[in-house]
Amino acid sequence: MNFIVSIIVYKQDNPEHLQYCPVCRKYKAMDEFTTYLKICDSCKRKNNDLTMSKINKIVANYYQISVEDMLKRDRHREFVKARQICMYFGKLLTDLSDRLIGENVGGRDRGTVIHSFKTVKNDRKNKSYNRELRKLEKSIIKN
Repeated sequence: MNFIVSIIVYKQDNPEHLQYCPVCRKYKAMDEFTTYLKICDSCKRKNNDLTMSKINKIVANYYQISVEDMLKRDRHREFVKARQICMYFGKLLTDLSDRLIGENVGGRDRGTVIHSFKTVKNDRKNKSYNRELRKLEKSIIKN
């Protein structure tokens, strides 16, 4: 298992909090991390080829549903959950606006994207759900 590890290094009365980046596998200063996923900014910039269509495919494959079913206006729980996770990772890992993220996830509006982000962020407090998201996060970052 890979864990995100935090350590504190003290250098001549100058404490610097370091955070481990699982992508580049290096310890970096905390101010270089902007996302909840603890990916450093330089790795996030390298992931510029990450698109919403890639995120949609990876999430749909993980939940064993088709991308078309996930993106349609159906309100079944498994489709809603997958869509919300797509919007969550789209907001964290891409530089797209909320409006563009919503358009790429079945034509939703920006309010839906904001609501989905908050919902998934709050649901991450559940350990099993958080574990699920970490698996998805790793597969999204690798691809």
